[in-house]
Amino acid sequence: MKHLFLTIIGLFLFTNASQLNAQEEGYMKMEISDLTTDNKDLEPMLGMLKGTETEYFYTPDKAMVKANMMGGMMVMTSIVNNLDDSMVMYFDAMGQKMEIESTKEEREKAAEGQPKMDEENFEIKYDESDTKEILGHKCIKATIVPKNNTKGPEGMAMELYVAKDIKASNKMIKELDKFNIEGFPLEYSIVAQGMKMTYTTVEMKDELDKSVFDFDNNGYQKMSFDQFQKTMGGMQGF
Repeated sequence: MKHLFLTIIGLFLFTNASQLNAQEEGYMKMEISDLTTDNKDLEPMLGMLKGTETEYFYTPDKAMVKANMMGGMMVMTSIVNNLDDSMVMYFDAMGQKMEIESTKEEREKAAEGQPKMDEENFEIKYDESDTKEILGHKCIKATIVPKNNTKGPEGMAMELYVAKDIKASNKMIKELDKFNIEGFPLEYSIVAQGMKMTYTTVEMKDELDKSVFDFDNNGYQKMSFDQFQKTMGGMQGF
């Protein structure tokens, strides 16, 4: 379970919060609507993660991503300065509170060796006949799969339902930052390491109360990005 836990942390940590639709402001909420795995031992953990909410708040100057996991037992909030890509993350795991500052370079270095998807090794295929309505938007299915004779991350692929009428940037989704998508995915599934994780958009707004960026850091222990990585690597019980 520890491996799965760190995978979920990684998906959140390296989300490109600074690359939301930087020309506008708004709010979006996604939740994990489905989780499946080939590993029966992980099923209890997956049941706890289902329903995890991720909220995105963005303006031209700042962006914030907040993930609420396991019914509030774990809450991660990252605030990014769009001018220099510096980030402050507030991590609250069952009362253990940490405040971590990081630079873009530190996060990129930490992401080295992580499975990556890009247009060199993967291709997007659209299926206009497979559609779904999400929040009043017609979405068509798209899949991202390895190209022939390439060596992308083993077993990794994505399934999307894309709303072509939404022009917001898909760059906020870590796995899609290397692709030009025809529209915005209101639902996407990541398939990797024998696990399938589906995120579905449940709420969208085109205005924002900027007071959300005034985060109360009372009780949070400050630490470096390197210290946080070591703390995560040493966590027990997962």
